[in-house]
Amino acid sequence: MTPHHAVPRIAVVGIVLSVSFAVAVGVLRIVNAEPVERTAEVAGNIAFSVVFVAPAMIALLGLRDRSSLLVAAGVLELGLAFLTLISLIGLIFVVPGVMFLVAAGQM
Repeated sequence: MTPHHAVPRIAVVGIVLSVSFAVAVGVLRIVNAEPVERTAEVAGNIAFSVVFVAPAMIALLGLRDRSSLLVAAGVLELGLAFLTLISLIGLIFVVPGVMFLVAAGQM
C-alpha cells in the first residue's frame, strides 16, 4: 500500500483561478465581438479559451505527485501572461502561474 501524499491546496486554487480566468477571457472575447461576427468566430473563441485552459489541465495532471508538470504549467501560464500583456488582460494569469510554481516547490 502506497502512502497518500497531500495535494497542495495552492495548486487546487491555482487550477480553479486559471480555469475561471480562461472562461472569463473567452466570454469577454464573445461579448466584445461585433454581432455579425459572433457566429463566424465560434471556433476561434473556443480555441482561444482552450489555449488559456491548457496550463490548468497540465497542472491537474501534476497533482498526481508530478511536480515537474506543475512547473511546466506555471511556466506556460507565465508565458501566456507575458504574451498577452499588450492588452493588460495577461496580468491576471500571473497569479495562477506563480501558484503552480509554489505548489511544485511544496511537493
